[in-house]
Amino acid sequence: MADPLFLLSFLLWVAAAIVALSGRWEALGQALLALGTISGIIGAVVGLPNATNTIVLPVRLAGEAVAFRLEPEALWLFGFGLAPAAFACALGSPSSQGRSGWIFGAAVSLIGALGVCGLQNGAALLVAWEAMSLGGAVMVLSERLESSRGRTVLFMLALLEIGAVALMLAVAILGVRTSSLNFDSFVGGVAAVSPPMRIGVGILLLVGFGAKLGLLPFYEWFPGAYGSGSGASGAILSGAVLNAAFFGLSRGVMEWLPPAPDGAFPLLAVIAVGIGTISAILTILYAFQEDDWRQLLGLSTAENASIAVTALGAAMLFRSYQLLDLAGLAWTVALLHLAGHALAKGSLFLTADGLRRVTGSYAITTSGVESHWLFSVGALFGAMSLAAMPPMAGFVSEWFVFQTVFQGFHLPSLVGRLVLALARVSLSRPQSPSRPS
Repeated sequence: MADPLFLLSFLLWVAAAIVALSGRWEALGQALLALGTISGIIGAVVGLPNATNTIVLPVRLAGEAVAFRLEPEALWLFGFGLAPAAFACALGSPSSQGRSGWIFGAAVSLIGALGVCGLQNGAALLVAWEAMSLGGAVMVLSERLESSRGRTVLFMLALLEIGAVALMLAVAILGVRTSSLNFDSFVGGVAAVSPPMRIGVGILLLVGFGAKLGLLPFYEWFPGAYGSGSGASGAILSGAVLNAAFFGLSRGVMEWLPPAPDGAFPLLAVIAVGIGTISAILTILYAFQEDDWRQLLGLSTAENASIAVTALGAAMLFRSYQLLDLAGLAWTVALLHLAGHALAKGSLFLTADGLRRVTGSYAITTSGVESHWLFSVGALFGAMSLAAMPPMAGFVSEWFVFQTVFQGFHLPSLVGRLVLALARVSLSRPQSPSRPS
């Protein structure tokens, strides 16, 4: 049942992109865009807790058939990522210019995110990855909200291309070693990859997917790009696009590079925890210094993605020592955290658009404008969740993050225990801010 719904989403987004290219019937294009997200949400709900069927697409890349399948974790992440995207697509960008361009960019970005989550071939993954990047760039460029948007988008694309090159190298190495670009071959043929090369491939995956997650140093493009676009663009980039990038990283390090008895995997896990922790600290410190809602929320997005990567690194560490229950806990925590983050961040990005429509600015200042109580309640709940205040989802997920890293004493390795202890201390800081206006 879920398969036709995702096919419908794809077709609706393609239709929205075609309508947008025509430069006419913008209302129709926006409606098609929103209907595609709704169909995707329903597909995720219907498909869980199972994976979708494997569908062989009528295309071939690098001489191999391309299959499409959404795993349960992909359905979870993509479904929650589409929830704020549905509202963003229905409301559209507050910019009065470039509406068709924004619709086209949003459609291409969502199609790319769907491909990253479901395509089962390395070459196809790279195509979908580029579609996500270019779609986001078109969204920001078309809105014309900031005079410096060209420079910020160029900087964003430059850093994302570094990530794309890293992904290309990782896929190429695994493809050569396993004689195939299909992901099933990656999983079964990892024994052909030497331990040092496994670490190298893992680092390439962290660099590649980390470019969109905002891991050190890629968070540098977040404030400029998010600050040049609207809240609607931010809701899509912080929801479906971010969750797709995290799913790609988790699939790579957990499935393509399974734990090995030679000690290669624990080192990669330590690197992941370290990068995630340091990135979370730096991004939230920079976020406190921003005076624009979009820039603050953009850096907060990088911080929350870094927390999820820290939980993913903990799962890798536990799994390497066969502590499978704790590994499952850490992996589940990462999924819960990104689900709650997508909803909270989407609500605040759309709140920022609402303020801009009334005040003409995204500045974090006292507006003095009265709003409908539903608008205020939604903004309050989103801020409470990002600030990890009970009983919101952000509190639940971050509480479980702490519970997970507190389990480091189960590890037989002193290095592993120290790494999780340092992560625990480092994450004990003020959470994603919702600065008083």
